[in-house]
Amino acid sequence: MADIQLQCLGCSKAFLVSDDQAGQLVSCPQCNRKIAVPVPSEQLDQASKLTLRRDATVSGGNICPSCNTTMPPGAVLCVQCGYDVRKGVRLGETTGWPPYVRWLLAGVGVIIVVMLVKIVLRPQPISEIAVTPPAVQAPTPAPAAPP
Repeated sequence: MADIQLQCLGCSKAFLVSDDQAGQLVSCPQCNRKIAVPVPSEQLDQASKLTLRRDATVSGGNICPSCNTTMPPGAVLCVQCGYDVRKGVRLGETTGWPPYVRWLLAGVGVIIVVMLVKIVLRPQPISEIAVTPPAVQAPTPAPAAPP
């Protein structure tokens, strides 16, 4: 078996390790720093190829209304997008102000409207009503007698 040559990144010391330690951590003989032993390319080619596979599809479940992913039966939370079926929103999304704030704003709005109506339609006291005397026509002078 061939040895693998390493160089410590801490103290720059070069040393050899056996190839059966490939993929493991070894300590530097001088400074005891841990170093990962690389895997030779020949071993990588011989290693089994990693393949991705999807788990068996779940049938009979609900469909997420947000991302259209199949959800297991009885699930209330989509694992793909975080949609909560009970609340109708994704996790982290807000649905607006809490109910007490909405009621508070509605109450303040009603008070403002009532105050404006009261100011505009308030009756004026009699002393403030301007009384204008009826218009009196000034007498017109009689036409002068002809000479």
